[in-house]
Amino acid sequence: MAILDATGTTLEIGTGTTGSEKIIAEVSLTNPMILTSVGHGMVNGDMVTASLFDGSDAASINGKTFVVKYATKDTFAIDLDASALTITCAGAKMTPAAFVKVGTITNFSMNPTASERDRTTLKDKERVWKRGARDGGTMTFNLLWDNADTGLNAVKTAYTNGSENLAFRITFSDNTAITLQNGYVLDYSISGEVDADATGAITIRGTVV
Repeated sequence: MAILDATGTTLEIGTGTTGSEKIIAEVSLTNPMILTSVGHGMVNGDMVTASLFDGSDAASINGKTFVVKYATKDTFAIDLDASALTITCAGAKMTPAAFVKVGTITNFSMNPTASERDRTTLKDKERVWKRGARDGGTMTFNLLWDNADTGLNAVKTAYTNGSENLAFRITFSDNTAITLQNGYVLDYSISGEVDADATGAITIRGTVV
């Protein structure tokens, strides 16, 4: 048993910019696909966009965005079943999205759920249910309010601008990560009282990838 320690959990929001391109030296046509990029510096949960791959199945990867998994110093994996594909990597690149950390998170909660379909008919003696589409739900992060925090300011700007299709990354103390695509800031709040720090909350919604 390895009980997760909540201490060390971080929230990051995508900035809409990109980091330095990672040159791909080798690919393993496996499931998941493994890529070699010496000293790439990426971590689990990073989002990367592929370009300049060759081969008859290059369209399966070029121009698409993937989440980095199983990162080591020189390799990482993406959720692409390449076991029956023909893809080569001469000159290929992966370009990571840039994230900024929200610095003063104190606690968080997540509530993934799913819809339900009522399939009860008049012949049934009790309700008959079928699980419907999965819903990642919302994620709420409580924090100490710091107007100088770059990540918090990015969150406020995203809300004010009504920005959608944002990326968010939640990284836990064991280095596992949840990455959200097509996300947005649903709301945020700030509160305070006499002789106390100002506190706030952020609620985000997105599609888990």
